[in-house]
Amino acid sequence: MSDGKRQPTVLFTAFEPSGDAHAAPVIARLRALRPDLEVVAWGGPKMAEAGAHLVASTAEDGAMGLGGLSRARMLFRERAKMIEWFRDRRLVLHVGVDSPSANTRLASVSEGHDAPYVQFVAPQFWAWGPWRLRRFKRMASQVLCVLPFEEAWFAKRGMSVRYVGHPVVNEPPKPESIAAERAALELPDGAPRMVVLPGSRRSEVVANMPVFARVVEGLIDSYPGLAVTVLAAKPELVGLIRDSMPSELAGALPIVDHGLHGVLDWADFALCTSGTVSLDLALQQVPMLGVYMVGLISKLGSPFVLSMPDRLLPNILAERRIVPEFVPYRGSHEPILQIARELLGDPSRLALMSESLKAVVDSFGTHDPAQESVDALLELLPPSEDT
Repeated sequence: MSDGKRQPTVLFTAFEPSGDAHAAPVIARLRALRPDLEVVAWGGPKMAEAGAHLVASTAEDGAMGLGGLSRARMLFRERAKMIEWFRDRRLVLHVGVDSPSANTRLASVSEGHDAPYVQFVAPQFWAWGPWRLRRFKRMASQVLCVLPFEEAWFAKRGMSVRYVGHPVVNEPPKPESIAAERAALELPDGAPRMVVLPGSRRSEVVANMPVFARVVEGLIDSYPGLAVTVLAAKPELVGLIRDSMPSELAGALPIVDHGLHGVLDWADFALCTSGTVSLDLALQQVPMLGVYMVGLISKLGSPFVLSMPDRLLPNILAERRIVPEFVPYRGSHEPILQIARELLGDPSRLALMSESLKAVVDSFGTHDPAQESVDALLELLPPSEDT
């Protein structure tokens, strides 16, 4: 059968739960607008629910949390599977969602079909490793970026780029949904109220939770009425979180594995790792303290690869430090505890941080990330044979 008669196929690839979530609404709208397309995915359950044919589950368990050698083997295996899968298919577009280090390694599959490769959620070359841009430029036909300043950054360096808004900020939950979520949770009484967010990967929990536990113990001593809830990014992490704390503390602290927006609505303050969750907190104007524990080699190497003075997203977007951060950090819990004590003891400082976080959210503007992404993809697709 000639290429003209084979059904055109769009490939989506994602290697994190967040990528699965970001891709799903894009897939749903693409299928609604172009039912003639076959949409296949290496990804997770949300992509499948949106209508993609899920060939391999690569996002559900956070594949990018694997160690270096295991990750390389996984990518080699999936690349071989893709080559075989598309041997008799007409691949017309490949959309890599987040995880650029993984997705760009698979871009050669689409190159073999003369299909464009689009990166949805831009690599953070502006923050670290900008020398990687040269190779990326050769692979990507377009970048769909989710942070306001990225469009100008990539365009200045000669790339086709479009800012589409951020799925977290520009697709917020409705107030009634947040209220219902909070009401369904059994959250502790007390004041102040603090949520602990130790990361979405096992490696992040292992690195951060023991330090967070020491901070919580110190804050309980300073604020006897303190109410604390630990929020696990997924159910599989609950046991690991509990094992990362002293037994007495683990028995006393509630750990929930769902209801992010309801928990943030409850919280007065957050102790969090760096990453997208800082935007969830900004969206709900929850003051925070950001931490990201690293090993010795990463700490020693960070001055040579990190090109920005601040690493937490709200600070980067504000272009000033509105949130205290220890990113990356290797050391005692004491400096973190000291800052947390000061914040909880100064309501005016917390209120000022909340106002600054609202300004960060406002900087994203009004966008529909799913629709604007689909609009960009449609420009790269062959026309429907039904039109």
